[in-house]
Amino acid sequence: MNSTTSKSTGRYRRRVLATAGIMVVIATIALAGLSSPAQAATRPAGTRAVSLTKLGGGSPVGAVTNFTYSVVPGAATDIGIGANGAVWVVGTDPVDGGYGIFHWTGSAWEQVPGGAVRIAVDPQGDPWVVNSAHDIFRWNGSSWAGYPGSATDISVGANGAVWVVGTDPVGGGYGIFHWAGSAWVNVPGGAVTVAVDPQGDPWVINSSLHIFHLGGSGWTLEPDLATDIAAGANGSVWIVGTNTLPGGYGLLEWNGASWVPQAGGAVRIAVDPDGNPWIINSSHQILVAVPESPPTITSVSFTGSSAAPTITVNGSGFGSVPPSASPGCDASGTEYVNDDLTVVDNTGNWLAGVPGACVSLANVSWTNTQIQFNLAGEYGSTSGGVDWVLNPGDNVTVQVVGASDTLTISS
Repeated sequence: MNSTTSKSTGRYRRRVLATAGIMVVIATIALAGLSSPAQAATRPAGTRAVSLTKLGGGSPVGAVTNFTYSVVPGAATDIGIGANGAVWVVGTDPVDGGYGIFHWTGSAWEQVPGGAVRIAVDPQGDPWVVNSAHDIFRWNGSSWAGYPGSATDISVGANGAVWVVGTDPVGGGYGIFHWAGSAWVNVPGGAVTVAVDPQGDPWVINSSLHIFHLGGSGWTLEPDLATDIAAGANGSVWIVGTNTLPGGYGLLEWNGASWVPQAGGAVRIAVDPDGNPWIINSSHQILVAVPESPPTITSVSFTGSSAAPTITVNGSGFGSVPPSASPGCDASGTEYVNDDLTVVDNTGNWLAGVPGACVSLANVSWTNTQIQFNLAGEYGSTSGGVDWVLNPGDNVTVQVVGASDTLTISS
Protein backbone atom coordinates (compact mmCIF):
# COMPACT_ATOMS: atom_id res chain seq x y z
CA MET A 1 0.00 0.00 0.00
CA ASN A 2 1.45 3.38 -0.94
CA SER A 3 0.48 6.85 -2.10
CA THR A 4 2.04 10.28 -2.70
CA THR A 5 0.33 13.64 -2.30
CA SER A 6 0.69 17.27 -3.35
CA LYS A 7 1.56 20.40 -1.32
CA SER A 8 -0.71 21.70 1.44
CA THR A 9 -0.30 24.44 4.05
CA GLY A 10 -1.66 25.19 7.53
CA ARG A 11 -1.15 27.15 10.72
CA TYR A 12 2.05 28.14 12.53
CA ARG A 13 3.83 26.29 15.32
CA ARG A 14 6.59 27.27 17.69
CA ARG A 15 10.32 26.73 17.60
CA VAL A 16 12.97 27.09 20.28
CA LEU A 17 14.86 30.17 21.42
CA ALA A 18 18.56 30.65 20.82
CA THR A 19 20.59 33.62 22.02
CA ALA A 20 24.02 35.22 21.75
CA GLY A 21 25.46 38.23 23.60
CA ILE A 22 26.45 41.62 22.14
CA MET A 23 27.06 45.01 23.79
CA VAL A 24 26.05 48.56 22.87
CA VAL A 25 27.97 51.85 22.75
CA ILE A 26 27.13 54.48 25.37
CA ALA A 27 26.89 58.30 25.85
CA THR A 28 25.52 60.60 28.55
CA ILE A 29 23.00 63.43 28.85
CA ALA A 30 20.55 63.91 31.72
CA LEU A 31 16.82 64.68 31.76
CA ALA A 32 15.45 67.38 34.03
CA GLY A 33 13.19 66.84 37.07
CA LEU A 34 9.42 67.32 37.35
CA SER A 35 6.77 66.97 40.06
CA SER A 36 4.45 64.10 40.91
CA PRO A 37 0.72 63.42 40.41
CA ALA A 38 -0.83 63.06 43.85
CA GLN A 39 -4.25 61.43 43.48
CA ALA A 40 -4.85 58.23 45.42
CA ALA A 41 -6.38 55.14 43.84
CA THR A 42 -7.87 51.85 44.95
CA ARG A 43 -6.73 48.42 43.94
CA PRO A 44 -8.87 46.50 41.41
CA ALA A 45 -10.97 44.05 43.36
CA GLY A 46 -11.40 40.29 43.04
CA THR A 47 -7.83 39.06 42.80
CA ARG A 48 -6.93 35.42 42.61
CA ALA A 49 -3.73 33.43 42.15
CA VAL A 50 -3.42 31.16 39.11
CA SER A 51 -0.09 29.63 38.14
CA LEU A 52 1.08 29.62 34.54
CA THR A 53 1.55 26.45 32.52
CA LYS A 54 5.19 25.92 31.68
CA LEU A 55 6.24 25.43 28.08
CA GLY A 56 6.30 21.75 27.34
CA GLY A 57 3.98 20.90 30.24
CA GLY A 58 0.25 20.32 30.05
CA SER A 59 -2.02 21.06 27.11
CA PRO A 60 -2.22 24.81 26.46
CA VAL A 61 -5.41 26.17 24.96
CA GLY A 62 -5.09 27.62 21.45
CA ALA A 63 -2.42 27.53 18.77
CA VAL A 64 1.28 28.06 19.34
CA THR A 65 3.08 30.19 16.80
CA ASN A 66 6.09 28.85 14.90
CA PHE A 67 8.75 31.41 15.85
CA THR A 68 12.48 31.54 15.61
CA TYR A 69 14.32 34.30 17.45
CA SER A 70 16.92 36.51 15.82
CA VAL A 71 19.46 38.27 18.03
CA VAL A 72 19.56 42.03 17.52
CA PRO A 73 22.91 43.77 18.24
CA GLY A 74 23.10 45.60 21.55
CA ALA A 75 21.93 45.20 25.11
CA ALA A 76 18.93 46.76 26.84
CA THR A 77 16.91 47.05 30.02
CA ASP A 78 13.59 48.14 28.47
CA ILE A 79 11.99 48.24 25.01
CA GLY A 80 9.07 49.95 23.28
CA ILE A 81 7.58 49.74 19.77
CA GLY A 82 5.25 52.25 18.10
CA ALA A 83 2.26 51.55 15.88
CA ASN A 84 4.43 52.61 12.92
CA GLY A 85 7.00 49.95 13.80
CA ALA A 86 9.61 52.26 15.36
CA VAL A 87 11.68 50.36 17.95
CA TRP A 88 13.37 52.12 20.88
CA VAL A 89 15.30 50.73 23.82
CA VAL A 90 16.79 51.83 27.10
CA GLY A 91 20.34 50.52 27.05
CA THR A 92 22.64 49.23 29.77
CA ASP A 93 25.09 52.16 29.81
CA PRO A 94 24.70 54.21 33.04
CA VAL A 95 24.06 57.90 32.34
CA ASP A 96 22.39 60.73 34.23
CA GLY A 97 18.69 59.85 34.36
CA GLY A 98 19.19 56.10 34.06
CA TYR A 99 20.60 54.45 30.93
CA GLY A 100 21.17 55.53 27.33
CA ILE A 101 18.26 55.83 24.89
CA PHE A 102 18.50 54.31 21.40
CA HIS A 103 16.29 53.74 18.34
CA TRP A 104 16.67 50.98 15.74
CA THR A 105 17.50 52.12 12.19
CA GLY A 106 16.97 48.67 10.71
CA SER A 107 20.63 47.73 10.93
CA ALA A 108 22.03 49.51 14.02
CA TRP A 109 21.09 51.40 17.18
CA GLU A 110 21.28 55.20 16.99
CA GLN A 111 21.54 57.05 20.28
CA VAL A 112 19.71 60.24 21.24
CA PRO A 113 20.53 62.49 24.20
CA GLY A 114 19.06 61.55 27.56
CA GLY A 115 18.76 58.85 30.16
CA ALA A 116 15.77 56.73 31.13
CA VAL A 117 14.62 53.58 32.91
CA ARG A 118 11.28 53.01 31.12
CA ILE A 119 10.28 53.69 27.52
CA ALA A 120 7.17 53.62 25.32
CA VAL A 121 6.65 54.71 21.70
CA ASP A 122 3.73 56.67 20.25
CA PRO A 123 2.11 56.10 16.82
CA GLN A 124 4.41 58.68 15.23
CA GLY A 125 7.44 56.71 16.39
CA ASP A 126 8.47 59.17 19.10
CA PRO A 127 9.51 57.80 22.50
CA TRP A 128 8.03 58.71 25.87
CA VAL A 129 10.35 57.93 28.76
CA VAL A 130 10.48 57.82 32.53
CA ASN A 131 13.89 58.57 34.03
CA SER A 132 15.45 57.44 37.30
CA ALA A 133 13.95 60.47 39.08
CA HIS A 134 10.49 59.35 37.83
CA ASP A 135 10.24 62.36 35.48
CA ILE A 136 8.23 62.01 32.24
CA PHE A 137 9.47 63.21 28.84
CA ARG A 138 8.54 62.91 25.17
CA TRP A 139 11.06 63.17 22.32
CA ASN A 140 9.86 65.59 19.59
CA GLY A 141 12.44 64.60 17.02
CA SER A 142 15.16 66.97 18.17
CA SER A 143 14.72 67.55 21.91
CA TRP A 144 12.87 66.38 25.00
CA ALA A 145 9.59 67.95 26.13
CA GLY A 146 8.86 67.58 29.83
CA TYR A 147 5.43 66.61 31.17
CA PRO A 148 3.96 67.23 34.62
CA GLY A 149 3.78 64.44 37.13
CA SER A 150 5.99 61.49 37.95
CA ALA A 151 5.77 57.83 37.02
CA THR A 152 7.29 54.40 37.45
CA ASP A 153 6.04 52.94 34.13
CA ILE A 154 4.58 54.27 30.88
CA SER A 155 2.80 52.96 27.78
CA VAL A 156 1.27 54.45 24.61
CA GLY A 157 -1.48 52.77 22.57
CA ALA A 158 -1.77 52.62 18.79
CA ASN A 159 -4.44 55.34 19.00
CA GLY A 160 -2.06 57.66 20.85
CA ALA A 161 -3.49 57.16 24.35
CA VAL A 162 -0.79 57.60 27.00
CA TRP A 163 -1.02 55.90 30.38
CA VAL A 164 1.37 55.84 33.33
CA VAL A 165 1.77 54.12 36.65
CA GLY A 166 2.42 56.93 39.10
CA THR A 167 4.49 57.17 42.26
CA ASP A 168 1.66 57.47 44.80
CA PRO A 169 1.43 54.24 46.84
CA VAL A 170 -2.01 52.60 46.74
CA GLY A 171 -3.34 49.10 47.16
CA GLY A 172 -1.95 47.01 44.32
CA GLY A 173 1.06 49.24 43.66
CA TYR A 174 0.82 52.86 42.52
CA GLY A 175 -1.88 55.05 41.05
CA ILE A 176 -2.93 54.67 37.40
CA PHE A 177 -3.28 57.77 35.18
CA HIS A 178 -3.99 58.68 31.56
CA TRP A 179 -2.97 61.85 29.74
CA ALA A 180 -5.95 64.09 28.91
CA GLY A 181 -3.98 66.55 26.78
CA SER A 182 -3.10 68.98 29.55
CA ALA A 183 -3.12 66.92 32.76
CA TRP A 184 -3.01 63.39 34.11
CA VAL A 185 -6.42 61.93 35.03
CA ASN A 186 -6.50 59.28 37.74
CA VAL A 187 -8.60 56.12 37.42
CA PRO A 188 -9.35 53.70 40.27
CA GLY A 189 -6.78 50.97 40.72
CA GLY A 190 -3.19 50.23 41.59
CA ALA A 191 -0.48 48.74 39.38
CA VAL A 192 3.24 48.34 38.83
CA THR A 193 3.24 47.81 35.05
CA VAL A 194 0.97 49.10 32.27
CA ALA A 195 0.36 48.39 28.57
CA VAL A 196 -2.18 50.08 26.29
CA ASP A 197 -4.14 48.31 23.55
CA PRO A 198 -5.18 49.86 20.18
CA GLN A 199 -8.47 51.11 21.67
CA GLY A 200 -6.56 53.07 24.30
CA ASP A 201 -7.55 50.77 27.16
CA PRO A 202 -4.90 49.84 29.75
CA TRP A 203 -3.84 46.36 30.74
CA VAL A 204 -2.01 46.36 34.06
CA ILE A 205 -0.11 44.08 36.40
CA ASN A 206 -0.43 44.84 40.09
CA SER A 207 2.02 44.19 42.93
CA SER A 208 0.57 40.70 43.41
CA LEU A 209 1.29 39.97 39.72
CA HIS A 210 -2.41 39.78 38.85
CA ILE A 211 -3.49 40.99 35.41
CA PHE A 212 -6.37 43.44 34.86
CA HIS A 213 -7.91 45.00 31.76
CA LEU A 214 -9.91 48.24 31.92
CA GLY A 215 -12.95 48.34 29.64
CA GLY A 216 -16.28 50.10 29.50
CA SER A 217 -17.62 48.23 32.53
CA GLY A 218 -14.53 48.71 34.68
CA TRP A 219 -11.61 46.47 35.57
CA THR A 220 -11.70 42.82 34.47
CA LEU A 221 -9.45 40.32 36.22
CA GLU A 222 -7.77 38.13 33.60
CA PRO A 223 -6.39 34.67 34.40
CA ASP A 224 -2.83 33.86 35.41
CA LEU A 225 0.11 35.90 36.73
CA ALA A 226 2.69 38.06 34.95
CA THR A 227 5.81 40.15 35.44
CA ASP A 228 5.55 42.26 32.25
CA ILE A 229 2.91 42.97 29.61
CA ALA A 230 2.75 44.50 26.12
CA ALA A 231 0.11 45.17 23.46
CA GLY A 232 0.60 45.40 19.70
CA ALA A 233 -1.09 47.72 17.20
CA ASN A 234 -2.90 44.69 15.76
CA GLY A 235 -4.56 44.00 19.11
CA SER A 236 -2.31 41.17 20.27
CA VAL A 237 -1.44 41.13 23.97
CA TRP A 238 1.58 39.31 25.38
CA ILE A 239 2.87 38.75 28.89
CA VAL A 240 6.07 37.62 30.53
CA GLY A 241 4.86 35.03 33.01
CA THR A 242 6.22 33.76 36.31
CA ASN A 243 7.49 30.34 35.24
CA THR A 244 11.28 30.31 35.23
CA LEU A 245 12.91 29.48 31.89
CA PRO A 246 16.33 30.09 30.31
CA GLY A 247 16.42 33.81 29.60
CA GLY A 248 13.94 34.81 32.30
CA TYR A 249 10.30 33.77 32.40
CA GLY A 250 7.91 32.15 29.96
CA LEU A 251 6.10 34.10 27.23
CA LEU A 252 2.36 33.84 26.70
CA GLU A 253 -0.06 35.37 24.19
CA TRP A 254 -3.72 36.23 24.83
CA ASN A 255 -6.21 34.37 22.61
CA GLY A 256 -9.29 36.16 23.92
CA ALA A 257 -10.00 33.71 26.71
CA SER A 258 -6.68 32.43 28.04
CA TRP A 259 -2.91 32.84 27.81
CA VAL A 260 -1.21 30.53 25.30
CA PRO A 261 2.42 29.58 26.03
CA GLN A 262 4.87 30.58 23.30
CA ALA A 263 8.56 29.91 22.78
CA GLY A 264 11.22 31.94 24.56
CA GLY A 265 12.23 33.34 27.93
CA ALA A 266 12.37 37.06 28.77
CA VAL A 267 12.18 39.75 31.43
CA ARG A 268 10.81 42.59 29.25
CA ILE A 269 8.63 42.53 26.14
CA ALA A 270 7.24 44.79 23.40
CA VAL A 271 5.05 43.84 20.43
CA ASP A 272 5.41 45.13 16.87
CA PRO A 273 2.47 46.15 14.63
CA ASP A 274 2.22 42.60 13.23
CA GLY A 275 1.94 41.07 16.69
CA ASN A 276 5.49 39.71 16.83
CA PRO A 277 7.30 40.07 20.16
CA TRP A 278 10.65 41.76 20.70
CA ILE A 279 12.11 40.64 23.99
CA ILE A 280 14.91 41.40 26.43
CA ASN A 281 16.21 38.39 28.29
CA SER A 282 17.88 38.16 31.68
CA SER A 283 21.29 38.73 30.06
CA HIS A 284 19.99 42.01 28.53
CA GLN A 285 20.11 40.52 25.03
CA ILE A 286 17.58 41.85 22.51
CA LEU A 287 15.76 39.34 20.35
CA VAL A 288 13.03 39.63 17.73
CA ALA A 289 10.62 36.81 16.93
CA VAL A 290 10.51 35.87 13.27
CA PRO A 291 7.45 33.83 12.20
CA GLU A 292 8.40 30.85 10.10
CA SER A 293 6.58 29.74 6.98
CA PRO A 294 3.42 27.72 7.67
CA PRO A 295 3.75 23.94 7.76
CA THR A 296 3.58 22.35 4.32
CA ILE A 297 2.90 18.72 3.40
CA THR A 298 4.53 17.70 0.12
CA SER A 299 3.90 13.94 0.21
CA VAL A 300 2.34 11.16 2.27
CA SER A 301 3.19 7.50 1.79
CA PHE A 302 1.71 4.31 3.24
CA THR A 303 4.06 1.32 3.25
CA GLY A 304 3.88 -2.16 4.71
CA SER A 305 0.60 -4.03 5.05
CA SER A 306 -2.91 -3.00 6.03
CA ALA A 307 -2.37 -4.87 9.28
CA ALA A 308 0.82 -2.97 10.13
CA PRO A 309 1.19 0.17 8.00
CA THR A 310 4.00 2.71 8.27
CA ILE A 311 2.94 6.25 7.43
CA THR A 312 5.54 8.77 6.28
CA VAL A 313 4.74 12.47 5.93
CA ASN A 314 7.24 14.71 4.12
CA GLY A 315 7.18 18.50 4.00
CA SER A 316 8.52 21.48 5.91
CA GLY A 317 7.79 23.63 8.93
CA PHE A 318 6.68 20.76 11.17
CA GLY A 319 9.00 21.93 13.95
CA SER A 320 12.07 20.16 15.24
CA VAL A 321 10.35 19.22 18.51
CA PRO A 322 7.09 17.21 18.62
CA PRO A 323 4.11 18.98 20.23
CA SER A 324 2.67 17.82 23.55
CA ALA A 325 1.31 14.28 23.55
CA SER A 326 -0.37 11.95 26.03
CA PRO A 327 -0.64 8.14 26.26
CA GLY A 328 -3.31 6.46 24.18
CA CYS A 329 -6.21 4.48 25.60
CA ASP A 330 -4.05 1.41 26.26
CA ALA A 331 -0.68 3.19 26.57
CA SER A 332 0.69 1.37 23.49
CA GLY A 333 0.84 4.65 21.58
CA THR A 334 0.37 8.39 21.96
CA GLU A 335 -2.32 10.96 21.13
CA TYR A 336 -1.88 14.64 20.26
CA VAL A 337 -4.01 17.64 21.21
CA ASN A 338 -5.14 20.36 18.75
CA ASP A 339 -5.07 17.92 15.79
CA ASP A 340 -1.27 18.13 15.78
CA LEU A 341 -0.90 14.71 14.16
CA THR A 342 -4.01 12.86 13.02
CA VAL A 343 -5.14 10.27 10.50
CA VAL A 344 -8.79 10.24 9.42
CA ASP A 345 -10.14 7.31 7.42
CA ASN A 346 -13.00 9.07 5.63
CA THR A 347 -14.17 5.81 4.06
CA GLY A 348 -14.09 3.72 7.23
CA ASN A 349 -15.36 6.63 9.35
CA TRP A 350 -12.71 6.51 12.10
CA LEU A 351 -9.72 8.59 13.17
CA ALA A 352 -6.42 8.13 14.97
CA GLY A 353 -4.07 10.29 17.05
CA VAL A 354 -6.55 12.45 18.98
CA PRO A 355 -7.50 12.02 22.66
CA GLY A 356 -10.27 9.47 23.09
CA ALA A 357 -9.94 7.97 19.60
CA CYS A 358 -8.27 4.82 21.00
CA VAL A 359 -6.41 4.29 17.74
CA SER A 360 -3.13 5.86 18.75
CA LEU A 361 0.21 6.57 17.09
CA ALA A 362 3.38 4.61 17.89
CA ASN A 363 7.09 4.78 17.09
CA VAL A 364 6.76 8.42 16.12
CA SER A 365 9.88 9.91 14.50
CA TRP A 366 9.58 13.71 14.17
CA THR A 367 11.80 16.24 12.37
CA ASN A 368 11.10 19.59 10.78
CA THR A 369 10.77 17.96 7.34
CA GLN A 370 9.58 14.40 7.98
CA ILE A 371 7.30 12.53 10.37
CA GLN A 372 7.02 8.74 10.40
CA PHE A 373 4.80 6.59 12.60
CA ASN A 374 2.75 3.42 13.00
CA LEU A 375 -0.80 2.88 14.24
CA ALA A 376 -1.41 1.24 17.62
CA GLY A 377 -4.06 0.89 20.31
CA GLU A 378 -7.24 -0.59 18.89
CA TYR A 379 -6.01 -0.44 15.30
CA GLY A 380 -6.96 -3.61 13.42
CA SER A 381 -10.03 -4.35 15.52
CA THR A 382 -13.72 -4.08 14.68
CA SER A 383 -16.28 -2.48 16.97
CA GLY A 384 -19.82 -1.25 16.43
CA GLY A 385 -19.64 -2.11 12.77
CA VAL A 386 -16.50 0.02 12.29
CA ASP A 387 -13.44 -1.70 10.82
CA TRP A 388 -10.43 0.18 12.24
CA VAL A 389 -8.06 -0.73 9.40
CA LEU A 390 -6.58 1.23 6.52
CA ASN A 391 -7.55 -0.64 3.38
CA PRO A 392 -6.51 -0.03 -0.24
CA GLY A 393 -9.00 2.34 -1.82
CA ASP A 394 -9.80 4.15 1.44
CA ASN A 395 -9.97 7.95 1.26
CA VAL A 396 -7.71 9.25 4.04
CA THR A 397 -6.83 12.69 5.45
CA VAL A 398 -3.52 13.22 7.25
CA GLN A 399 -3.00 16.38 9.29
CA VAL A 400 0.22 17.76 10.81
CA VAL A 401 0.13 20.92 12.98
CA GLY A 402 -2.65 22.37 10.84
CA ALA A 403 -1.38 21.35 7.39
CA SER A 404 -3.51 18.58 5.87
CA ASP A 405 -3.75 16.45 2.76
CA THR A 406 -6.37 14.01 1.53
CA LEU A 407 -5.54 11.02 -0.66
CA THR A 408 -6.63 7.57 -1.69
CA ILE A 409 -4.58 4.58 -0.56
CA SER A 410 -3.41 2.56 -3.52
CA SER A 411 -2.76 -1.16 -3.40
